[in-house]
Amino acid sequence: MKKLSFLLFHKEYESFLENLRSLGVVHINEKEGGVEDPQLDESIQELARVEGLIKEFHKILDAQDEVQGVQDAALVEKYESPETLKQTYSELAEVKELETARLHQLDKSAEAWQPWGDFDISTLEKLQDAGWNLHFFACHSRDFNEQWREDYELVEISQVGMLHYFVIVSKQEETVDIEADIVTLPSLSLSEVGQALNEVNSKLEYIDRELTLLAAIGLPVMEEYQQTVKDQVDFNKVRLDGDALAENHVYMIEGFVPIESLDEVCKYLDTEQVYYEQNDPSFEERVPVLLKNGRFARMFEMVGDLYSLPKYGELDLTPFFAPFYLLFFGFCLGDAGYGILLMILGFVFTPKTEGSTQNAMKLSKWLGASTILFGLISGTFFGMDLYAEGWGVYGTLNDMLKAQGKTMNDHLFNLALIFGAVQVIFGMVLKAVNETKQFGIRYAVSTIGWITLFVGLALSYSLPAFGLSEGSASIFRYVVLVFWVLASLLFNNPDRSIFANLGAGIWDSYNMATGVMGDILSYIRLFALGISSSILGFVFNNLAVQFAPDNIVGKIIVMTIILLIGHGLNLFMGVLGSFVHPVRLTFVEFYKNSGFTGGGVRYNPFRKRVK
Repeated sequence: MKKLSFLLFHKEYESFLENLRSLGVVHINEKEGGVEDPQLDESIQELARVEGLIKEFHKILDAQDEVQGVQDAALVEKYESPETLKQTYSELAEVKELETARLHQLDKSAEAWQPWGDFDISTLEKLQDAGWNLHFFACHSRDFNEQWREDYELVEISQVGMLHYFVIVSKQEETVDIEADIVTLPSLSLSEVGQALNEVNSKLEYIDRELTLLAAIGLPVMEEYQQTVKDQVDFNKVRLDGDALAENHVYMIEGFVPIESLDEVCKYLDTEQVYYEQNDPSFEERVPVLLKNGRFARMFEMVGDLYSLPKYGELDLTPFFAPFYLLFFGFCLGDAGYGILLMILGFVFTPKTEGSTQNAMKLSKWLGASTILFGLISGTFFGMDLYAEGWGVYGTLNDMLKAQGKTMNDHLFNLALIFGAVQVIFGMVLKAVNETKQFGIRYAVSTIGWITLFVGLALSYSLPAFGLSEGSASIFRYVVLVFWVLASLLFNNPDRSIFANLGAGIWDSYNMATGVMGDILSYIRLFALGISSSILGFVFNNLAVQFAPDNIVGKIIVMTIILLIGHGLNLFMGVLGSFVHPVRLTFVEFYKNSGFTGGGVRYNPFRKRVK
């Protein structure tokens, strides 16, 4: 990255930013702290409104199987304006809300009429004109008093459950005083309520059809408009990142450009009336990071993003942890059958997806292949132990293991520790490279000393197996120890004295002795997860056999249900654990030993979304 500083006249500020955005390669240095700005606030609010409308359009279309009438040219032309779309949707949504509220009210009225049946409301008015009143009551059966029949002209209408619905007829001058709930009937009769319901439902159906057409036509229009509004938001944010100088007559703004795009930017700047400087950024600045990984490592960037981007000038560890993560996932899941399912999932859905989802499906194919590999090594296929079953070559291998007094699990346990030692030491190598790259080799001497100690001691004890005498191995061991003392205890930091280095080195030795051993032991989780997954698969297989009835049809049905549910759960939990625990080993053990600090800012050039 190159750092560019621009100085320009205030009248040319916004036009310069527009031209800079057209280039689309400059990452503007964001100013710390928020700045209140009406234009920015308005554009952000407009973006929120647009995104909300797009979500509503998606909901409408997701609820429909097929949309008719979208090819109507006049209708398409009518709704080509975002403002028209927003206004039309707002009007339709408002009417729908009112009609829906009316529908609920009518439903309540219809429900209130059910115990009474249907009759003309005007009849009540005629009875009142004739000097009679009808009193409508409801009460629980336990509260109904038979004396009421003697005291009043009582007509029982219906009984719904434990509720009695009845009417008392009285002359207008008579009073009715009973302990029952007075019922107030709706203003519309049951038949009128039914007619109104039909009208409201028809109107709602019409509105839904209009909303569906509106969504089908308007969704692409609003999605394009969304990008335009995002451009406005970006521009207003960048506009505020400039520093006003000389009583607001001059503006200064800073940005970063990838080296390969520098000539293009400078060529444009030389044609403009703008003063600019280019400098090499320092590691202390918030310099954006542009990852440049190959096709394989790029799939694992989504894993690295869960933690942090590397700081500018720091090694991107994605291509270095990717092979380990792939192996660790397969180790944890460790069932060839499950691996086949993951590969099928990846091959089926990769062409049907895009973006980050497609990247996950591509990764699924690789993770499935790794799972198949470790499933073949461990001899596990959908919970079946191929070693115990003696299938093919596994029978011969099982006999060989028995002759050695070991099982495959013993070798898998050791393999997990070997993986841990290799990745931890590899992390230290990367730490030394990173320190050399950022600060110079003098600051990597301590790390090199520890690498030499671990690797050298391991080699010294294995050299006699290759024909070297024990005396020569001892001499080699002493040379390693002397180099470690000089590098890690006495000269571990060129900025300190030897005595300060010695004290710091002794403390580092304690931390390394306890930390590295603990880090390596953490990799036992690879073995433990693989074993637990295979055991659960074996348990579900046994359950399917034990609970299956004797008849062939019932046996097939019961076994199929148990196996599908059991292995489905085991696969889900296994994939979840196989994803999480290698992530933990990567971010804790590997990142720690590689000296990864992170905290980088992703390269996000100032550019137009809508061309």
